[in-house]
Formats: sequence, C-alpha cells, structure tokens
Amino acid sequence: MLHSAEDLGLVAESETASSNLQDDEEDDFFVFSAEETQVQESQEITSHSKAELETLRFLEDTRKDLLSLQQYPLVKLLFVRFNTTLPSRAPVERLFSFAGIIFHPHRRWLTPEIFEKLVVLKGN
Repeated sequence: MLHSAEDLGLVAESETASSNLQDDEEDDFFVFSAEETQVQESQEITSHSKAELETLRFLEDTRKDLLSLQQYPLVKLLFVRFNTTLPSRAPVERLFSFAGIIFHPHRRWLTPEIFEKLVVLKGN
C-alpha cells in the first residue's frame, strides 16, 4: 500500500526514504556476512592482545625517557611494580653504627646540626 501511495504522490519522499531505511536495517539484522563478523572480531580485542600490542608499540618507540611511559599505561604499571628497589635496612644500620662511633662521652658538647653533619660525612 505504501508503494501505491508513493506512486500517487500522496506520501513525501522523506517518509518513504525513512521507511526504506528501517526496512534495510531490519533486513541487515538477519544478514550474517563475513565482512560484518570480521569487523566485530576486530572490535572485540581481548585484554591479552591489547597488552601485547601496547608492549610492541613501546618496544618500537624511539623515545626511551620516563615521560614516554605516559602513553603506555600497562607498561607504566609494570615498570612501577617491578622496577622499584626494595628498601634495605643495612644503610640505616650503618649510619646508626657511625653515629655510635661519633657520639662518645667526650663529644657531648656537639650540637644536633654538627652531629648530623659528622654522621653524613662519615657515612659518605
């Protein structure tokens, strides 16, 4: 009936175009072409492959400064997680040992500032 009304000029062209567009969209719902499935597969990249792509882009990047990590959030996360040193108490214990050597009863007159300077000088 729509086509006959169109033929008579009773229905505007925009209305027929929108109805044809709706018919096409409904028809597309049942179309299972290879192109559409390829597009969907390319859009559904897994997190594993995203990490691989980001790693490859990072390795191919010519910039090697720390600011370049801002472009690669996954690499930055791993960098911070595994590239930090674990704190060791040995240097602190060594400074306390130096402090014990410096702070003798005959040096009770030392001010805290001078004592700190002597410990740092002895430690370095």
